[in-house]
Amino acid sequence: MRRSFASKKRVRSHGRGLQAIRILATTLLAVSIACVPEPDGQSEQVEQLPVIAVSVLPLAGIVDQIVPEDAATIEVLVPPGTSPHAFEPGIGQLTVIEGADLVVELGHPAFRWERAWLDGLLASTEAVRIRLAEVCVFEEDDPHIWLDTDCLRSMARKTATAMGELMPERLTEIESRRVAFEEAIGAADRSVSRSISDAGSRSFLVQHPAWGYFARAHGLEQLSILSHGSGDRGSVRLARVIDAARADGIATVIVQPQVNQEAAQLVADEIGATVREVDPLMRNPLESLEAMAAALLGDVRR
Repeated sequence: MRRSFASKKRVRSHGRGLQAIRILATTLLAVSIACVPEPDGQSEQVEQLPVIAVSVLPLAGIVDQIVPEDAATIEVLVPPGTSPHAFEPGIGQLTVIEGADLVVELGHPAFRWERAWLDGLLASTEAVRIRLAEVCVFEEDDPHIWLDTDCLRSMARKTATAMGELMPERLTEIESRRVAFEEAIGAADRSVSRSISDAGSRSFLVQHPAWGYFARAHGLEQLSILSHGSGDRGSVRLARVIDAARADGIATVIVQPQVNQEAAQLVADEIGATVREVDPLMRNPLESLEAMAAALLGDVRR
């Protein structure tokens, strides 16, 4: 029997629309099951792996590192390449949640779709639910907490605790994998710190301010063309950012694939900089950190 970390509340979330999506998804699931023939007229008992649903790709990367490879099925609710800020779940996400044993959400205020949808989607299920943002001191407008290695370690520990409760028979393996992941986090942190030290510059320019935790962890200043949740920073503030980038000798504008890059290209043309893409939403958060460090080091070596 599944266990719950917190009591489940039935809430009215998006009214009839949510109910219609749930009915349609349930109907489709029932039809698909009914259409699967039994082999040679015999019913076979197949062991079902636990289903772990995670809200965004970096959380799946954390689960990847903690859970033994053959122990669970991991489903990501926000498709790769999609901005979590503008995401709204559909039938596919509802079907995943209906069958999930554990839902790992970020639980950050800036992920409005989690707040708006998950209570309603989980109301009729027995899925266990954990929020990883609770382990870190976070900024209200920046949800990218996995880009701070201290936060990432704490997220890994909370994930390991939840996985151990979900599959206690694999607890020893889970703990071993957590330790190995924390060692990898430490190695990545040291590598990133060396790259930043070699770069020398204490500021960097991005289009979308996704790297605030990274900047905080390494004593850097993040200059941003856009503000959170806005496609227009305003001409006065933008002029100040451009002046600061010129004064600091910044020669690279960091963009991410989920955000339109037009504004970044305009600013890059204005200051004579190169546009470089770094994804803060890679499945393995350590790869995002290493890619950002390489971009900063490349900035001063141009």
